[in-house]
Amino acid sequence: MAEKKRYWLKLGKDFLESKYIKIIKNMTNGTDYILFYLALMLESVETVGHLRFTDLVAYNEEMLSSLTDTNVDTVRMAVKIFTELGIIRILEDGTIFIPDVPRLTGKESDSAERVRAFREREKQAKIECNVTCNGDVTNCNDNKEEQEEKQEDKNKEEQRIETPAITQAKTLAMLLLSESRKHDEKLRIGKDKETIKSWAVDIEKLIRIDQREYSIVEQVIRWCKEDGNFWIPNILSGKKLRDKFPTLVSQMGSKPASKQQFSETRERYSLDIDKYDKL
Repeated sequence: MAEKKRYWLKLGKDFLESKYIKIIKNMTNGTDYILFYLALMLESVETVGHLRFTDLVAYNEEMLSSLTDTNVDTVRMAVKIFTELGIIRILEDGTIFIPDVPRLTGKESDSAERVRAFREREKQAKIECNVTCNGDVTNCNDNKEEQEEKQEDKNKEEQRIETPAITQAKTLAMLLLSESRKHDEKLRIGKDKETIKSWAVDIEKLIRIDQREYSIVEQVIRWCKEDGNFWIPNILSGKKLRDKFPTLVSQMGSKPASKQQFSETRERYSLDIDKYDKL
């Protein structure tokens, strides 16, 4: 049974003072637009910022109105404003993509929550021990530390609190492997877990250290794996993708991404993300 996961948005306390939100807030019905935008972000938090009803059906204005309990006229005007400001993008197949969501998403599994709760209890027990043990404080502390170390070792594999960059890197690593297998179906067959784990390390650095946006990395992966592209046999790892990324972006230029749409990523790989969550 797949472990339950919790997702959240890490909004800064200055969220309402950011330039785009301030512009929207001062419009007529601006507050309604902001609430609608937050609703869209929350709805897409589990799908890495992609919002779509099904593989075959994209959300229309009436469906978004029903989904978020927002007046349809407000939805219509808000979508127009958001698109013009660039805080949402409507992809070719109608999928709504919210660029800020991958960057702001946090994630925690049930096991991670249990480990965190255990450490809090142990911390509290240590404080109480320091108060009541008097002359035996040192022995008491040593026992508590030993128990904590044992429990930490026991739960080492269970603990999994992921940063947004790690979550995104796993998704992109799976995408790179899948796109590569379209040209070599036997590529690293039977080694999916170690491949995803290894490739995700470098892709996470590409996002976190090199400050490359998730959506741009995704587009570059799809572009370099299009039929006839020189880079098809040359980008076969996360390290190679990171090393050659500036060149890939430069050569891709203003060319559009492959006709395979961004929305495919989460819909297709959501089960895989859970499968590899213990990596």
